[in-house]
Amino acid sequence: MDSIAYDLLALVATKLFNEAQRVPTALAGVRAANHVDRVPDYILTQGVTCPSDFQLPEPILHPIFEPQVLIVGYYPNYGQDEFIPKYGCTLDDYIRFYEDRFSDARRDPHGCPAHQRLSDGRIVRIGHYDVVEHLLDEVLGQRHSLGTLAVYCDMFPWKSKLGPSRWTRDDGAIAYHRLDEIVLALRPRVVLTLGNKSRDVLVHNQRLPGMTNGRLQVPLVASYHPAAHKDLFRRNKDEVQTLLANALS
Repeated sequence: MDSIAYDLLALVATKLFNEAQRVPTALAGVRAANHVDRVPDYILTQGVTCPSDFQLPEPILHPIFEPQVLIVGYYPNYGQDEFIPKYGCTLDDYIRFYEDRFSDARRDPHGCPAHQRLSDGRIVRIGHYDVVEHLLDEVLGQRHSLGTLAVYCDMFPWKSKLGPSRWTRDDGAIAYHRLDEIVLALRPRVVLTLGNKSRDVLVHNQRLPGMTNGRLQVPLVASYHPAAHKDLFRRNKDEVQTLLANALS
């Protein structure tokens, strides 16, 4: 990984790692007087009671400098049976887990993005990443584009069992700031959002990501989420691929 991408990953991961050190006090119900502080809320939505069960948030997945596409989801799912860094691991191990998320070693025998199950050690394909990668591969003309030509991140890095229903308008501003930081550092050619919520965070902020002080302008392509009802992701795949291809040309 080049130094710019690694430095950004390390910076974002360190911020999240330090915030996550508040897990014990948040689970114990200790809150600061400042109601604007949202970190305890993020921690509590995971629904665990023991700090060692808390899955640390996702900084950025396998970042690279100047990717063709930055894919933006909304928030990472809570993977109860997945091997994921938890509270108590070291910062170095935490960063290392995400710096090569889509390497060959983290894929199944068919080359699909995968995770290791805690219950039996099996390597299991992650359907969400797989279908997104197939969409990208056909546009970019290369297999395994995640981690080589494309970078994946989520608006909110905090895993949750309860979903995004508790996020507020203020959270949208926080998410936008996070994405802006990533865009300005990595300099993608196109941003692809997955689902209305990810798109709306950008629309409600009234500008495309990366347009801070005119330093960088990045086109935005919006897609349905792979889990959208009525198979809308697949049904609109051709249109999204055409928009991506045009934005990259």
